[in-house]
Amino acid sequence: AMTDEHLLAWVAIVRPDLASRSDEVMAILRACMGLPGLIIVAIDQLDRLLIQARDSEGLNAKDILALTAFADPSDTLHLRAVAVAGPHAPDSLLAFMLGPAWSPVVLAKLVDAGYLIGTLEKNPTYTLALPGADALLADPEDPSVSQSHERCATWWLDNGPAMGVQFGPRLARHMELHGDNAGAAHYSLKIARQIEKTGGLRQASRLYAAAMQMASEIFEVNGGGMIIKVLYRDAALGVARTAGRFGRPEWVIDATDRLRALPVGGTEDNHKSVLARAHALLDLGRIEEGI
Repeated sequence: AMTDEHLLAWVAIVRPDLASRSDEVMAILRACMGLPGLIIVAIDQLDRLLIQARDSEGLNAKDILALTAFADPSDTLHLRAVAVAGPHAPDSLLAFMLGPAWSPVVLAKLVDAGYLIGTLEKNPTYTLALPGADALLADPEDPSVSQSHERCATWWLDNGPAMGVQFGPRLARHMELHGDNAGAAHYSLKIARQIEKTGGLRQASRLYAAAMQMASEIFEVNGGGMIIKVLYRDAALGVARTAGRFGRPEWVIDATDRLRALPVGGTEDNHKSVLARAHALLDLGRIEEGI
């Protein structure tokens, strides 16, 4: 395998005029390529790009990745699918995403080359081994990536219950990245409630906060209707109920500020949120502000 020392030597020989910018060059090569072995199949493109970068103010990692091709385009296609699907992507999900282009041979080749980490289970899964490459391979601003997230969400809705894994966070992630904040907020709230019941306050509170934020964006833009209002309220109540119990009193204040502007369902809920706010103000040394 090529090491950083090999890469530095290569840069020094091919483009000695970039020697003074070796840290910048190396950072980009590592971020874009993940494994330096990619340079072997893309040396011509990289050489050309380094020439172009010589007189520029900065090297653009995104441009280099976009213009640097793998030896086989199907490699890029499969890596992009894994990037969208997320860590531990099931083989059957990748087959659904790629359709006729899906190839277990290509996936095995990418595992052997070190670009993917694969499991040898009954239902194989794949994870990107390229540091930082997921954000570059699956740019959320790319319409095709958004459509791929929609396909992933559809697949998890149909297959998640039978997979024997906690698929809710994955489903919420794909819905959010597709732009379905209402769906993502709903599933985040549902999962948070389940986790809270098992005592996982920290994770539950984070999910409540995520659901609250996603619902608030819809609510603040167009009101969102009664369903979104209830979802927003329930998520804020969840934050108020849990955040102070693992050292996040400022989250409680934020959530109860939001609840003050909403009709809180039920006297019991109202009492609980007021009590949580009092404890949070006390923790913050702000009890003189009043509840």
